[in-house]
Amino acid sequence: MELTKKYTKEQIIEFYINDISYANTYYGLQSAARGYFGKNASELTLSQIAYLCAIPNSPSFYNPYRHPENA
Repeated sequence: MELTKKYTKEQIIEFYINDISYANTYYGLQSAARGYFGKNASELTLSQIAYLCAIPNSPSFYNPYRHPENA
């Protein structure tokens, strides 16, 4: 509640997305987009975005390098 007094919901989700782990030492969406797809985040397709959305839920389980079948 305190965060929403200082920041908009869009800013809060941006902070979160740019700070969370996407496995394999990729922190933040841009880093993950570059690391997994060799693209900027703004260039990702919808399916690539969906793929990346799953990883932070359990970075070890959805690690694309170690457990591609889960990812």
